[in-house]
Amino acid sequence: MKFLERQIGLRTGLIVLSLFLGCDDESNTRLLPEVPMDNFWEVSAPADQQMDPQILEGVRVKVRDMPNVYSFVIVRNGKIVHEQYHGGATMNTLLHLRSITKRITALFVGIGIDEGYIEGYEEPLTNFFPEISASTGEGWDAVNVYHLLHMISGMDWDEDDDFADYEKHLSEPLSYIFNRDIVHEPGTYFAYNTPGIDLLSILIERAYNKELKDVAKEKLFEPLGILGYEWQEISYGVERGGTGLALTARDLAKIGLLHSQYGHWQSDQLVTNGWISLCFEDALSFDGIDGDHAAYTSIGNTWWTREFDGVTLHYADGYGGQILMLIPEHDIMIVMNRNYDVSGAENQEAFSEFFDTILPGVLDSVLD
Repeated sequence: MKFLERQIGLRTGLIVLSLFLGCDDESNTRLLPEVPMDNFWEVSAPADQQMDPQILEGVRVKVRDMPNVYSFVIVRNGKIVHEQYHGGATMNTLLHLRSITKRITALFVGIGIDEGYIEGYEEPLTNFFPEISASTGEGWDAVNVYHLLHMISGMDWDEDDDFADYEKHLSEPLSYIFNRDIVHEPGTYFAYNTPGIDLLSILIERAYNKELKDVAKEKLFEPLGILGYEWQEISYGVERGGTGLALTARDLAKIGLLHSQYGHWQSDQLVTNGWISLCFEDALSFDGIDGDHAAYTSIGNTWWTREFDGVTLHYADGYGGQILMLIPEHDIMIVMNRNYDVSGAENQEAFSEFFDTILPGVLDSVLD
């Protein structure tokens, strides 16, 4: 159940046209400010992209009737074919991504490796964190970048049991994290681990010797035309790697499109296609790795990959039902944002609704 739930305070930094637009004016205090949008996305009729509009209308109604939904967007062949908003959200509204944030942090690690600021997957954490010493928890000198990205550091950690306590110690996260022992040999045990990705955001700042917000703007947000965001900070003024980023649904779709294009964006290669291959085709399969994971799912640089109804899914998820999903066989991308202030049972139900009802409807709508 814990793995299914994981799978299935902030800074401002940074029109609706569709046959299947849905909006309502219901207010919600969890909604964030609205930001400007560029004109990147082209909107297309579903039929022009070989999708059945009647089936998508049925999907629209099902999404509309679900609780806590803010956005639902479908992209096919690089064009928006379906877009609906609820709960007071619009295409300009910043929406919490929760753990989808992890995939964006991971992307900065890949860019850092490309540019030589990080030596590679196997570079040890001790190169970045002099805090690791004989007085900290045991075993940290054996942990490297790859272990954090794939949540196989072996840290003494249970996300369900420990996360709330960790949230109380964000003023001194390094002390909290490094005082925990490495209780499994790194690389042999999977445990979903938000603090480990928070470490990566600090690592990126130290590697570049500049603030993460500046790295993000230069390397990703500005090239993608992302004009606004909010991002929770942990101590030391560092944007949090494991959660806390808010983007519009359309800007989140740009992150997905960048990955589907293997790091290529217009005339630039923002991250090597080899990094994206490590997210998807060459993902870690968990064979021989113990821990709280599903046998049918693999992890690559924090992305999940699994088979569903005969197709391959690459996806990022976040608590409460946040989804960024790529279906390469059909050149389809799905974005969904929901209110994350929900119970564990509601979180699990959100993912069950998506996989049991919404995703099958999207796949059924494909005409070619």
